[in-house]
Amino acid sequence: MNYLAKKRTKANVYSEKKYQIANVYRIFFARFFDLLILAIPWVILNATWKSTPGDWLPIIVLVTSSFLATIVYFVIIPYWTKGNTLGKLLFQIRLKQKGKGKPDFLPLLFRESYFLLIPWFLAFLFQVITILIFQSTTKDKETADAIWMLVFLKNIGFLFYGLWLFFVGMSIKFQKNHQASVDLKYGVYVVYKEEFHGWSKPNKDKLITNQETHVSLKEQPGNFNEDQIEEIQNIDKEGEKNE
Repeated sequence: MNYLAKKRTKANVYSEKKYQIANVYRIFFARFFDLLILAIPWVILNATWKSTPGDWLPIIVLVTSSFLATIVYFVIIPYWTKGNTLGKLLFQIRLKQKGKGKPDFLPLLFRESYFLLIPWFLAFLFQVITILIFQSTTKDKETADAIWMLVFLKNIGFLFYGLWLFFVGMSIKFQKNHQASVDLKYGVYVVYKEEFHGWSKPNKDKLITNQETHVSLKEQPGNFNEDQIEEIQNIDKEGEKNE
């Protein structure tokens, strides 16, 4: 099954494909909305949990919960809802896999690993390195000088995460079907939710009869149907007889 729909141009005013590729801006805003929803529990937990520098428990809880929430929201939910998330429902788009009724589990997992989990893991790795260095420098009297290095290492992880998402976003925007490399491999498309039945092909050779109305006119002055013409002819014949 082919999910690509031709763009409507002067040379191509109809299509017989089943699904139309979603607009790239809908894709980005739907993903942004999903990330906002996913971040709400993490922000609340991070704001209410008072922890001290070098404490591992908050890090473990936040990392574990973030990982599980990402898998549930972006993999399990789309798998059971045929490619939908709250963001995609809001913007009327969904995921489709070529030749499948719904996306398979592994393509969804690999997709989100490429989008979120790999950069997230590397950013987390920098956080771990920062904590280890902090713990090793707490015994040193010159900890003030080490703070700048810790801040730098911590921000490298966030910077890498942001650059990764930017690169993925640009690669999707400039790909003709708005697919990431992992989507190309598994035949996954982001399409509009409703099936695309195609534009009607205009028939320029069709003749308009007296029984039809032209699209540009609600009423056609001077256009008579067969009954009216027959009635007029009868009136003329009666007039001739009277004469």
